[in-house]
Amino acid sequence: MIKAGIKIGPYNWVMRLIESRAECCEVWFLINKESAYADMFQFLERKQIQTGLNFRGVIENNRLTDPVCIDETVRSRSILLIQKCIDIAGRNGFSYVNIQPGNTLSRKFNPEKQDSGNTNISKMHYRNLKQAFRESALLLHEYGRNKNVNVLWETPPVTVPADSDKQAGDSNGPCFAYELNSFTLEEAAKKDGILLTNNIAHIMAEIRSDSQRETINYLFDRTGKLAQHTRLLHINKAIHKNNGTNGRNNAADAESNIGTILTKSRFRQLLELFKDRNGLWAVNDQANKEMRNFIAFKEELMSAGENELLNLSGSRVGNIQ
Repeated sequence: MIKAGIKIGPYNWVMRLIESRAECCEVWFLINKESAYADMFQFLERKQIQTGLNFRGVIENNRLTDPVCIDETVRSRSILLIQKCIDIAGRNGFSYVNIQPGNTLSRKFNPEKQDSGNTNISKMHYRNLKQAFRESALLLHEYGRNKNVNVLWETPPVTVPADSDKQAGDSNGPCFAYELNSFTLEEAAKKDGILLTNNIAHIMAEIRSDSQRETINYLFDRTGKLAQHTRLLHINKAIHKNNGTNGRNNAADAESNIGTILTKSRFRQLLELFKDRNGLWAVNDQANKEMRNFIAFKEELMSAGENELLNLSGSRVGNIQ
């Protein structure tokens, strides 16, 4: 059974929640602006909308938090902010905190644009990066368990457009992001029991291929191997010409099955991998996009449920063992 969630940010959230009639939502949550979310959290409690937090945070000089940074000062300050976010989730009865793993890029963050840019590259030996991730992941996993909050680690893309002006799919080519990948997260999940978010566009970004068949086969293979440890799906429509970059198209644009890699029929096939799972969330990963995208997304999940693949559930992801 699976729950359809809408993603909301600091803008237009009341309208999106009312129009969507969503029973579940994921909040794009900037920990540094905690007080700005007070009205939102009161509304969510009053309407009894099940909620998860998508963590964002900045430390000195607007640097994006990085809980696996080899710089111990950056790492420790980042972990403290994430723990604060977990505390907030626990107090409000929220189900999870979603975290994007760090990397070796020093990132500046613009809170107004909700976007980040790379300022410099500090290469880290891959073994050191994996060890730093495992230490931080275990620490935060146990912290979340004590607060009855699931701590989820999101699968990151391993390539990004070569500069901020390029769009996903630009044939000039992506650059390597030095991030942890889904294989690292899978290894830690098997060894240490950490929980994962599968961002399907990020998974597709791990393979550079112009072949739809190769891309889809890769997505299904990786999703199947991660499924046991997955508690949340971030659903994006990847661009038709996938060059390994992270791209998105609107869920509603899949009506014609043209221009998107993951069509409706393939999306439903993907959900079959989770047909025996309880309490899984699926969030349409577009916080400020048109409402029709969430409606189309929810209709796809409901249609799958009518086919007895899965049904929407009212259970909390926090109750999953």
